Parts: sequence; structure tokens; C-alpha cells
Amino acid sequence: MRKSLYILIMFLNIGIVKAELPITAQYPDKITYNGTEYSLNSNPLEPYFEKNPENRPDMVSTALWRGYVGHFEIIDSELYLIDMTRPIGFYKDEEGNSRQQWISIYKR
Repeated sequence: MRKSLYILIMFLNIGIVKAELPITAQYPDKITYNGTEYSLNSNPLEPYFEKNPENRPDMVSTALWRGYVGHFEIIDSELYLIDMTRPIGFYKDEEGNSRQQWISIYKR
């Protein structure tokens, strides 16, 4: 009984700690289909970078551990990588709001 209570308390503590951890949301890859852009819940390029780690872009932030955002498009029922981007900094727009600036790294 005492061992069961100890295990229950341990699992409850792990659940509470895990629920309160500050986790950074990742920038998702994007896909365009019929002219509309959607966020992907997967990273289609990861199998390639797992086999070719020397080609992986460097991590730029905890919000982008992959080092890139892949931009895909479905054209004639085929999936194409049309761009890869990464953030390079911030700027202020006309209204004074902070915006993130992105560059293409597709050619690299």
C-alpha cells in the first residue's frame, strides 16, 4: 500500500511539473494548396536532414530548432518544396509594431 501511494504521488508530481514547463512553440512549415496557405503539423524535410546532418541549417532560436521553415506547394497532385526561410531580425512597421524579418535560404 505504501509503495502504491509513493508511486501515485510521484506520477502526480511529474504531471504537474511537466504541465508547468515553459515550452517554446515552434514555427511550423507551410503548405499552399489551391492558393491558400496552411501550417503543417509535420516536418517533411526532417528525414532528409537526419540522413544528411551536414546540410541542416543552424538553429536560430528555441522557436526554430530546425533552423528553417519549409514552404511547400501542391501542384498537379505533386508536393514541391518552393522555399526555405529563416528569421534574421526584427524591424518596426509603419504603425510601430515589431515584425520579424525573414530571408530565403533555399539556394544554400
